[in-house]
Amino acid sequence: MSVQLVGPVMVPVRDGTRLATDVYLPERSGGPWPALLLRTPYGSGPESAAHEAAQQFAAWGYAVVNQDVRGRYRSEGHFDAESEGRDGYDTIAWATGQPWCNGKVGMYGPSYMAWTQFAAARQHPPGLTALFAVVGDHYWREFAHWGRHDGVLRQLDLQSWFLGVAVEDPRVHTDAGVLAQFQAAFTQLPDLEAWREAPREGAYPILDSVLTMPAWADVWPLREWPLLRPVPDYFAAWQRNFAAPGPPAAVPGGAGNIEVPTSLVGGWFDIFLAGTIASYQALVANAPDERAARAQRLLIGPWGPSLHAELSGEIGAGPEADLDQLDAQRRWFDHWLQQPDPDFDLEPPVRYYTMGANAWRTCCKWPPGGITYTPYYLHGPGDRAAHRPNARGTLSRRAPTWDRPQRYTYDPHRPVPTRGGNTIGLPWGSYDQRPVTGEARDDVLSFTGEPLTTPLEVTGPVQAILYAASSAPDTDFTVKLLDVRPDGRMVNVCAGIIRARYRHAGQDSSAPLHPERVYRFDVDLLATSYLFRPGHRLRVDISSSNFPQFDRNANTGRPLGTDRRADVRTAQQTIYHDALRPSHILLPVI
Repeated sequence: MSVQLVGPVMVPVRDGTRLATDVYLPERSGGPWPALLLRTPYGSGPESAAHEAAQQFAAWGYAVVNQDVRGRYRSEGHFDAESEGRDGYDTIAWATGQPWCNGKVGMYGPSYMAWTQFAAARQHPPGLTALFAVVGDHYWREFAHWGRHDGVLRQLDLQSWFLGVAVEDPRVHTDAGVLAQFQAAFTQLPDLEAWREAPREGAYPILDSVLTMPAWADVWPLREWPLLRPVPDYFAAWQRNFAAPGPPAAVPGGAGNIEVPTSLVGGWFDIFLAGTIASYQALVANAPDERAARAQRLLIGPWGPSLHAELSGEIGAGPEADLDQLDAQRRWFDHWLQQPDPDFDLEPPVRYYTMGANAWRTCCKWPPGGITYTPYYLHGPGDRAAHRPNARGTLSRRAPTWDRPQRYTYDPHRPVPTRGGNTIGLPWGSYDQRPVTGEARDDVLSFTGEPLTTPLEVTGPVQAILYAASSAPDTDFTVKLLDVRPDGRMVNVCAGIIRARYRHAGQDSSAPLHPERVYRFDVDLLATSYLFRPGHRLRVDISSSNFPQFDRNANTGRPLGTDRRADVRTAQQTIYHDALRPSHILLPVI
């Protein structure tokens, strides 16, 4: 079916700013039609990646509205994430008033485009009927949520995002010298193109060279990142994010304020996984009745932000795990905006992919029923070896009795390199961790179980409880769950990190450590669904850094963003695993 493109139309919002908008209409009689709205900071014009999907939706009988958010590409004003709710409301009001719209509007899109959906939905615009939000900040918090994990800054992810949006800002393009600086910095980011063309082969040169990042990525203190100074509002947003307290506060409104049916799509290796799951649970908890609760949907696959399993490392999920995003969105919007599907209410609302089993599962809630939260305890390597920094311990269901603690030195100048995981600035997914485990480094403690004799399926939230002490007033602890395969490869399943000063969940002010005092740290490893096969071994690695995915703790305890390179100090870390301080990982076993 042919499609008519109208635009760009400059749509005015309440403060007079005009937003560039393209409208795709079916070239056939039978209108008006329901509208689908995409609001993006990445370019929405006919030359953009959004063009093809808009044409397809219009061919299926939708009026499609693609819009550049304020301050981006063809739109007026300055880029401001806090304006997305108001601008989204005004755009929906404009669309429902057009002769080609029948009064129903759906919103769709991934990443930042998911944030624009929820920001608009909190304003309750008349006509907004359904959302389809993919790998985005669904928990309705600003940069501080997806930009941090328990107080630790997602350094490379944030730096690459800020740099990527700033390099397209018109103010950068008006100064040739400034533009050259931005372009030079941008080209020094890890080149992911070769990896996208050959994920399994192309990832290794990138992963093995992450510590040779360009100088701009090694800014210390991060708050004073000078490259962003030519764009003051971006620089201010960067400073606010880095200066924010560890656990971010929810924005007003929150989950109970979203009333339209919402389909949430996430990935086990996506940086927004925690927000996706929390959003679904909040939407269900705040639904007025059972029918409204079942109208909320959750889909999680073996992906990072790409929704392609092939780009998620060595999990071997195969192409059957990929999501046909257009087809899924069409089915969702056809039900809510066109002709209801009588079988819709019969479908389980949660669908997820179990890695290792390479199979899709369904359930009626998240986490699924039938879970037994099972502790696997850390054990030392024995008295003779316990004094060695990288002596390898064991992992088992047996509770510890008497074990000597283990120690290692964390030096922020030689951090443990990022290798896969939940990231967007580097190859995401599951990769062989042998170059960064306890066999290769003296600042990683490794604990490995015996070969499994029966399959072990782990599905749900994963948490580690560490009893640890440090010589520093503040430091970080990382925990990584691995699958040790019979061929020797050690692939990451899920991981977490915690900044010691933010060890109390929900605390807005930091709480320094008393040197050498033992504390309990509850480390969130997000969630997973993974089948450990017979002959495989469970393994837990503990360290204090994961760079450049996360910023390095300078171990000083000073306010965030104030440490300079000369201030950085090493920390002596001690991990306890005895009867009184039983460090363990808590696995949701099905």
